Amino acid sequence: LLDPLTEYSVTAGPWNWISYPFNQPQPITESLASIADQIVIVYTDDGRLWIPPLNINTIGNQSPGEGFMIITNEDVTFTYNQDVLLQKDAVREEPGGDVVWDIPAVENPPEPTGLPYAVMVQVTDELRELEPAVVELFDGELMVGKGIWLEDKPVTPVTAWEGSEEHNLVGFTVGNCIDVRIWNATGNLIGEFPSGTRQADHPTFGEGAYTEITVDVIQAVDPEPLLPTEFTVGNAYPNPFNSTVTVPFGLPEQGEVTVRLFNILGQLKYESSRSFNAGYHRIAIGGEQTTELVSGMYFLQISAHSSIIVQKIVLLE
Repeated sequence: LLDPLTEYSVTAGPWNWISYPFNQPQPITESLASIADQIVIVYTDDGRLWIPPLNINTIGNQSPGEGFMIITNEDVTFTYNQDVLLQKDAVREEPGGDVVWDIPAVENPPEPTGLPYAVMVQVTDELRELEPAVVELFDGELMVGKGIWLEDKPVTPVTAWEGSEEHNLVGFTVGNCIDVRIWNATGNLIGEFPSGTRQADHPTFGEGAYTEITVDVIQAVDPEPLLPTEFTVGNAYPNPFNSTVTVPFGLPEQGEVTVRLFNILGQLKYESSRSFNAGYHRIAIGGEQTTELVSGMYFLQISAHSSIIVQKIVLLE
């Protein structure tokens, strides 16, 4: 029989949940050292992970009371390193060292759902020269993951969050295509995946333990992009949003663009007008502009050159 305090049996392939039973934290690379060769990935419910085959570790210490999701490549039974029971002081692995990766916090990430899925993002040499800063993951136009680009690492792990209608959680749907957008520090979109038409083997959310994607430069970085031939409005993103929503649009010639936000009762809650030159632009609505809004559905109205386009967007506080 297994010792319920220190011994665990893990089945290959599917997710397994394991707990950490000790009163002192311990580096995961030590506590699970006996099965490191069989581990594909370990997740925490806040998106930290350990992938021994890629030498990626953002977990560091296992801490008292934490639960971990684990996938192995074969059935294993392991025993925790019990030396930690005899320690008087916590074992520490400081972030930023050779073992634990320091992952900076990003502004306005999507709401975590406790159902993480990791995407390992790499870029082409051409895109790296444009100095990536922020990586975003999308399921259609819904942003489901966001992270800071790690310029000193060979790959940047970004956590996507799975949704659940049953539990009213907003996130990706397993089996849907993964789209990636990369921005520089000044807020310009410099890279995307796919860079062209989706292929039959396009990576999907929930496929395997994690996904590896290489992102290329987008055509929009051309120094002389073509002007739009008519007033166009792209889908507002992220949608749902919790702080800021961005609206991309194109103008065939200089003109005034008006953005209005109505609640479901038809009451005007926000309005802004501004003149733009011909070309492609984005308007961000958020911050103090949305402090008086409550969670729910809104109608976003964008008008220019006698054209009016309306979209439904959802605010989640």
